[in-house]
Amino acid sequence: MSTYFVELSSDKIVPGDIVYLKKNTKAVCDMILLEGECLVDEAVLTGESVPCSKIQLPNDSQIFSSKKNQKNIIFCGSKIIQAFTREGKNVKAVVYKTGFSSKKGSMVRDILFPKSETFRFEKETNKLILYLIGMVFILIVIYYVYIFGIV
Repeated sequence: MSTYFVELSSDKIVPGDIVYLKKNTKAVCDMILLEGECLVDEAVLTGESVPCSKIQLPNDSQIFSSKKNQKNIIFCGSKIIQAFTREGKNVKAVVYKTGFSSKKGSMVRDILFPKSETFRFEKETNKLILYLIGMVFILIVIYYVYIFGIV
């Protein structure tokens, strides 16, 4: 079986595609390393200036969990500083997430469309304000009845 390489734009990549990584490139999607190791700069996502080492996914029967296997995922927006294997082959990865479902995409989505949160303190404050407005209204009615009732 022969292997050939084609450079594609990021909108042509879908989850499940096998990609080969080169050094000094940016990751355009979240990828899981299948073969090889990478040194990546995730400063775009985390703000840390220290490069992270990423290793290939172990060959065991564990179910993949992104929280558990963070050392195996190259996140979208990361710069690949080095990509190498022990055998001298190309570093191989599988596309995990693309677009707004990737780590960088979810950050952008949260910035563009923030979730409105209503806190318990805010709800209770609104109830207190309505209660006080009601009490003021009742006191004003009692005051006018008292003043005009006596006169």
